[in-house]
Amino acid sequence: MNVRFLHSHEVEKAFLLIREVFLQTESRGLSQRAVDSFLKMQTRDAFQQILSDEKTVFLGAFDEDLALVGVLCAEGFFLTHLYVQRRGEGIGKALFTYYEEILKSRMEEGEVIRLNATLSSMPFYEALGFTLKEEVQEIYGISFVPMEKKLKKDLY
Repeated sequence: MNVRFLHSHEVEKAFLLIREVFLQTESRGLSQRAVDSFLKMQTRDAFQQILSDEKTVFLGAFDEDLALVGVLCAEGFFLTHLYVQRRGEGIGKALFTYYEEILKSRMEEGEVIRLNATLSSMPFYEALGFTLKEEVQEIYGISFVPMEKKLKKDLY
């Protein structure tokens, strides 16, 4: 598996992967209003705007056939998207590890990565060292939990 920064011409593939994975996994059990709200917020224009910010980290994971199988998007130290086509294969962990190394090279000791985890993704983020910051919240019918992880620079 290869993890790298995505190029602007790959935004469309990333956009489609996020929508596809959301509809196949995260949308189960949500109201139609919640699904519609998510899809309304996740537009091509929104992704192009995110990419224009110099603090944005936009990564892709590619399999041995060079197919895009995972996407990570973060605005600085706030992780906004982490979607993988096949769970349990280490794709999400590989994307996050690459992102974490980028942040460690840019950070001051003790900075914090934040995210809003869906209830189904909480165990994954806990395994990566995240802790709950607040109780379950809901926006547009989508439940999430604010989580954070304090970074430590590697000492060599």
